[in-house]
Amino acid sequence: NIETVIPSLDYCISIKPLSYRSAFQIAEKTFQDKELKKFYDEYRNRLSSIGFNFLSLPFVLSLSIEYYKNNKNIPDRIENILEEWIQSKIKNDSKKVRDTNNKVNKIPIKYIEQVFSLLLYKSKIEKNFFSIPKDNFHDIIFECYNELISTNSIINHCLNFDEFVSLISHYEILVLENDNYYSTPHPIISDYLIAKEFAKNWKSHLD
Repeated sequence: NIETVIPSLDYCISIKPLSYRSAFQIAEKTFQDKELKKFYDEYRNRLSSIGFNFLSLPFVLSLSIEYYKNNKNIPDRIENILEEWIQSKIKNDSKKVRDTNNKVNKIPIKYIEQVFSLLLYKSKIEKNFFSIPKDNFHDIIFECYNELISTNSIINHCLNFDEFVSLISHYEILVLENDNYYSTPHPIISDYLIAKEFAKNWKSHLD
């Protein structure tokens, strides 16, 4: 045997699914009494339709708690939970004033979501990037902008290329991490957005 030393790696953290008990203990920090019981009941009822493997993810549990706070229920499809997070993120980011150009704040939410779906689809499906390297990021943005031109998208009628780049940085669905890769807050967000674009292009993958 040969001893090896990796100076830069001191420890490794593994994020595991939450147990049923742990999920409820986290919920107790947000809800109390009757509201807590109603959340328990909703959570239990969704274990079969959404699945424990999803609901036990710490990120999804936090989204489920936030969804329940806003709607007083947990939907029977995980897509509704993810969609609410994305739309809420876009609405909140639209309130931020970054520069004097306010055009990116006026683009309807559904078109902004389509931009990120296309960007992530190109990155993962076409280029096999699970996270997007900083060095490749603007090239992929340029490809997306050109593809949207070919489909006569409303985005291209509203924004030039520089404004399109500003839109992607303004709405922080993708964030540059310390490792110089762009990624969403959780892979499940990426997979959901990619699936929406994939649904429009699935026939092209049959060959």
